Amino acid sequence: MTTTKLKLGIGALIVAGLCNGLFASANPFESKSDQELIDMAGKVVPNQVPDYKMELHKRMQKMKPEQKEKFHEKLKASADKNTANMTMEEFEKRRQAIHEAIKARIAKMTRAQFKASGLSAKGCGCHGKCNCDVDGPCSCKEHKHHHH
Repeated sequence: MTTTKLKLGIGALIVAGLCNGLFASANPFESKSDQELIDMAGKVVPNQVPDYKMELHKRMQKMKPEQKEKFHEKLKASADKNTANMTMEEFEKRRQAIHEAIKARIAKMTRAQFKASGLSAKGCGCHGKCNCDVDGPCSCKEHKHHHH
């Protein structure tokens, strides 16, 4: 009877470990197509924006400059469309929630992970002209850096 309980206990631990491993490391955006990511711009739940931005960053790193710019323009247009009916109060609350989610994610990273993540914060003061959950070149064209 003791060995049966022990076997069941070990089996339960193995299953729990496998499930935990599958869900803990999975980026929900990794399996999405570029078009699906574009369509999601401006709609991603704020606490998932860090994963979304990291996936965008990873993909954009592999693109040629022209491709990257076109991809970013599509992301920006989609985010603008998807947030067009928000009040400024809703938009500001969303932007703040995204900022907090990114800040919380960065706090748990090593310096090496942070550098590779694409989540670095650059403040240019043009946030009113862009959507903060879209990675890429500063859309106001006045600055030559990427937004956080």
